[in-house]
Amino acid sequence: MAEYETEEEQVEALKAWWKKNGKSVIGGGIIGIASIFGWKYWGQQQDLHTLAGSDKFNEIRGAILLQDLEAIALQATDLKENYSESSYATLGALMLAKVSVQKEDYAAAAENLHWVVANSDQDALVTVASIRLARVLLVEGELVQVEALLNQDYPQAYSSLVAELKGDLWLQKGDKQAAYGAYQEALQSADSGDVRFIQMKQDNLGLVTKS
Repeated sequence: MAEYETEEEQVEALKAWWKKNGKSVIGGGIIGIASIFGWKYWGQQQDLHTLAGSDKFNEIRGAILLQDLEAIALQATDLKENYSESSYATLGALMLAKVSVQKEDYAAAAENLHWVVANSDQDALVTVASIRLARVLLVEGELVQVEALLNQDYPQAYSSLVAELKGDLWLQKGDKQAAYGAYQEALQSADSGDVRFIQMKQDNLGLVTKS
């Protein structure tokens, strides 16, 4: 009898506990399940968002093949505004900058390149955008900004290109001797490719150096 009373007491205690805590247990279970499904839904939405960004980027590539500058600009703007967290937005901004240069809208090109530098988490794209930005700002005559950009550290692979831009900068500042030296550095650091254009820039300075 004592054993029965003990089991009965346990059952009654369990009933009392369930009556008091059952709702919170059920609620916690629902929240836990909702969290799991919510996380999966969020992940699925992120995947869909990434795929949508990819589709937009593919549309840009198609517009490039057709040389449709207006379509390129439209899709690239959409990428930058609505998919800013994706790498496709960065590539879209680079393309938008290129289109802007073709239209000779250098202010818009600089704006998009600044955006890439500020928002991209990929060092290679930041490097490309920074060099292109320096070139655009050079056309705009923003020499102080150009100098600041070119004085940054760049990978060895870009040494020749950066040196050439420094030559352009010095030339625009009116210092032919410094420009000559920069072009010489560009020629010497060029690993491969056609350097005739750099050589032509140097030759056009009309300077004779001592051997």
